[in-house]
Order: sequence, then C-alpha cells, then structure tokens
Amino acid sequence: METIVIALVAVLVVAAVALFGFRKVVQKLVVARAQGRLNDGAVEQWDRLLALLESKSVVEFFAPSGDFTKEWDADKKKPSPRAWASPYRSAVAKLWAKRKGESPNKLALVRQQVQAAADQIWISTLEDEFQPANAGPEHFFIEVPLNGRPAAEVEALAPTLKSLLMLPQRDWSMAMSDASEPGSLRFVCHAVEPADRLVAQKNGASWFDANQAQSPMLLPLAVNDEGEPVCLAVHHTFIYGTTGAGKGSVLSGIMRQLAPFIAAGLVEVYAIDPNGAELEKFARSGLLKAYATLQDDAEELVKYVYNLMNVRSQSLVRSEENEYGDKHVISKETPLVLLVIDEASSYLDSAQSTRQGKEPMNALSMIYAQGRKRGFFVIAAAQNARAETLPRNIAANIQNWVLLRVGVMDGYFNNLLLGEEAVRLGFDATKITPGPAAEGLPEDKADKLTAGIGFIRRGSNMPVKVRFAHMDGPSLRRLADKYALPEGQSVPKLPTMSGQLQASFENLSVELSTVSADAPAASAPVAAPPVKKPAVENRLKSYFDEEEAIVAPKAAPRSQVDELAVIRRWDDVTLDKRISILENDPAKMKQLAWRARLDAMKAEQRTRKMMAHYRPAPSDDEALPDLDF
Repeated sequence: METIVIALVAVLVVAAVALFGFRKVVQKLVVARAQGRLNDGAVEQWDRLLALLESKSVVEFFAPSGDFTKEWDADKKKPSPRAWASPYRSAVAKLWAKRKGESPNKLALVRQQVQAAADQIWISTLEDEFQPANAGPEHFFIEVPLNGRPAAEVEALAPTLKSLLMLPQRDWSMAMSDASEPGSLRFVCHAVEPADRLVAQKNGASWFDANQAQSPMLLPLAVNDEGEPVCLAVHHTFIYGTTGAGKGSVLSGIMRQLAPFIAAGLVEVYAIDPNGAELEKFARSGLLKAYATLQDDAEELVKYVYNLMNVRSQSLVRSEENEYGDKHVISKETPLVLLVIDEASSYLDSAQSTRQGKEPMNALSMIYAQGRKRGFFVIAAAQNARAETLPRNIAANIQNWVLLRVGVMDGYFNNLLLGEEAVRLGFDATKITPGPAAEGLPEDKADKLTAGIGFIRRGSNMPVKVRFAHMDGPSLRRLADKYALPEGQSVPKLPTMSGQLQASFENLSVELSTVSADAPAASAPVAAPPVKKPAVENRLKSYFDEEEAIVAPKAAPRSQVDELAVIRRWDDVTLDKRISILENDPAKMKQLAWRARLDAMKAEQRTRKMMAHYRPAPSDDEALPDLDF
C-alpha cells in the first residue's frame, strides 16, 4: 500500500512537471514554503509585499547593492539569478534587469539582495483590536526595523510606500504608530477610508446606571472602541473642543457620577458658566454650592474658593494615614471641592485683560498650585481659545487633558493637550470626522455622529481614544429634579458664610494681618492693631499681600535681622506654605527684596532639616529655648 502511495505521488509530480514545467512547479513550492512561515494576516498582504520588493529604491534602502556584489571574471558569461527559485520571482527578475549591466568584473547577487530586503519588511493585516468599523484586509500595517538608522530616514519612505501600494493621497491613508518590537517603526495604512469604531459606541443615561462611580476620585465617563469603560481620575482637568464636539457630555457625566457623593456631603461643586449653557440646568438643584454667570460674580467666586482652600489648610492634621499632614482625606468635614468653569476661555481672557481680574487670576493660579493636597481641583472646559488663554503656570499643574473634535487650525492645542508627538503617533483631534457613514447626511446630523469622541491624556502618559457617554435633555432634567432645592430657591452666586465657616474666615484674616506683630523691630514704633475685615467683603486674602504691609512698612522699614527673627517664629507648616506661595508668585519673584526673603526662608528650612537629622526632637518639657537675635 505504501509503495502505491509513493508511486502515485511520483506520477503526480511528473505530470505536474510535464504540464506546468519544472520551474513553475519549483516556484509554487518555494512560495508555499515562504508563506507557510507567515501568519494569515501576512499571507493576505503577500501581493503588497511583492509590490514593494519590485521597487529598486526600496530594496536598495534595506539591502544596499554594495553588500550583494562579488568579483567576477569578465571573460565569463554572467549566470542568471534563477528568479524561479525565489518566492519573490518578479522582484528578482526586475532587479536583475537593472543590475546585470553593471561592471563586467562584478556579479550582482540579486536573489540574495531581494531576500535580505524581504526579511526586513513585515506587512500584515491590522489586528482585530485596531481594525476600524469597516474592517478588512484594506487596513494593514508595515513594520520595519531601524537597524541603527535614524528614525527620520525610515519615516521618509512614507511617500514612496504610499505610491507603490497605490494608497489614496490623503492624510488618513498612512500614519505612524507604536511598533510591536523595540527599535522598529510601524506604518498603519488604509486603502479605503477607515470608519471610526467609536461612532457605533453611543451610550446614553442608562450607561451611567450600569457604571456608577465607586469613589468620587475615579469617575467612569467614557468607553474605548471595544466598549470597555474608561475612568477619569479626578485632578485639575482641561477640556477642549469645538462647538458641538461634546464638552457638555463630559461635564454632565461628571455631575451625574458625583451626584450621590454630593448628596452625602462628601463633594462640593462651585460652578462658573459665563454663557449660562451647560451648567444652567443645575442652577436650582442641590448639586451646586454656588453658580455664577457674570464675570464679576465669577471672580468673586474664585476668590471665595481660594479663601476656602486657605481655611482648609489650617485644618490639615497629621495622623497615621496622613503622617505629614499633606494629603487630603475626604470626609463631611473636609469634602472634595471642585471648581467647574465652563467656557473657561471667556472667563480667563476677561480676567487677564482687566486690572480687577489680577486678584482672581492669582487666586486661581494658587488653587492650581496648592489645591491637590487640600482636596481642591479645577475642571475647566473651553472652545475657540488662544495660545495666551491658558497661562503656563496654570497649564503646568493640569494633569488631565481631554481633547474632543477641533478644527484644522487648532493644531497648537492638539500638541499642547496630547503631546508634541501626538500627530506623528496618530492622535490627531483635527481628524475626528464622521467618515464614510456620514456621507449624504445634513451637517448637524453628521456632527452628532462623532460628538463625544476624543482623547484623554493623563500627565505624560499616551493618549487614549474614547467616546463619552451622553445624557440627553430629559435625563438631565430628571437628575436635577432628583436633587432639586425647595420651591422658590436657587443656587446662590456666592455661598453665605455663617457659624463655624465664618469664624474660620475671620480667624484666618486676623492671623494673616498679625503674622509678624509678635516680633516688632526694636526701633520701630508699635503699630495699631489691624482692623478686622468683615467676612462678607470676601476679599482675596493672600499671605504675602497682607504681610507686605507689615514686614515692609513705609514709615519704618525693618532690617533683615528683624525679618529673620520673624521667620524663625513660624512653625514648619507655615514656613513650607509661605515658601510655596512666594515661589508661585511671578510678580514678587521679579523683585530683589522678595527673592532675598525667599532665600532666607529656604535657608531656615534647610537649617531645620539638618537639626532634625542630627538631633532628636525635644519633648514638650525639654523644648529648646526661643533664642532671639
């Protein structure tokens, strides 16, 4: 039986050779052997690999001719490269036609050259998780190793690759992406325009019911293209997108997820909405502590939140969980505080263009700089902003960047929010378009297909493309009604202080105004006690603004020795706080006197750390004497 099988195989081989010819049979066998080493995705792209190898410029780039040439006797006839023995027959034949006329003393090893180039080019259909909605072999990638070459040299191949593969001359047809292997580059290619899978990931109010936040610091707000929930960790957040891009979905989603924690007294939200649009629906609900629409009211509210943060700083205590008193623990006594600013570009531009806006801008900067450890965060949303809208000292403290659909002129914000390499890696919010599915639709309906689609980037991490869940009008009304205030009441422009809070504000005012009264200069006259400012004035109380009038009075300026004596009397928390405040005040840092004062504070800080290191802390009954200079 075995003999019969062998005989039949032999007969078939002979018949195939007779029918197709020896070379054709060998050619089919070597192709089958080469494809046997590939996965299904690479086999699907076999013709595209051949198209690249048939280009001499591509082969030369990966396998230079100089490395595939040997000496040859000019009197002998050059042998053909036996292209039929290569799985890349047409590529070998075309390259031989171009190289066989080279120097008669040289023989071009074109079969080995093409094979070496093929070994460095990997073309395969995109993996399922990266396929667009219109998935198929038209969406593939090319991955090549750098092999010591600068990345820019390999990237420069992009136009050639697009031309050889006959890809559309459109931005979406080829982009850079992360390679699977280190030291490699990946070109993601599309022979037809990809349809965004997130277009189909449209979730409404019911999604929030199924994905409720378990902590006020981690809010499920969106899904990725696999439909998996994506959470936003609460921190200073900036949301940017053009009209209709879905900023309202982000803000309303945050309110929806925080609502149970607000009702429990663990979170407080102060809202600024210059256009009275996205947040106006909560103006009669208990979800907001204050709601300001006019610029003056907004500035007063920012100063109030800043003062509230300073009151909070006085209550930071050390415990086993908070050893150094620099971590905020959420409780009813110390709730998480969010300052939500819609249309932040309008507010920021107005505040920076007027003299009266200087104090609120300084206060806002301080909230960004010092709010984290006190449980104070700013969530701002904007559209049509300018580069100057977001000051650098504020941008430096923002951790969460959310970028929705933007216009082609907003490349600056694409780089600012997603990183300088974002576009090169395929993270480009200017390319968020409805795609083929929107053809023939009116513009307003086409826009809704991609509303809420955008990118989230936290810190220096890579952006993540998501789609935010959307709450429609009726859902938002039901949410506001659930936490509605009593009939006839509405959220105030500014909270009314009373009881313990008012006392805290007043005590803070007294402390600030008497910060150095306990150590007057020997030669200076005794100053009258400062007048306590009523809390209802809600003035911005800056430590150094109040201190400046006392530390450096015009009538009797104090010496540096006197100032050092005052600094010595501050406890560690006060010293650290005032160093931080001064470092974050650009105006004072331009003045020599304030820089000198900062140096003195840091010197005292270093001295205390050294003393703590070399000498154990004394007990209460063995306290060090209060030495005076």
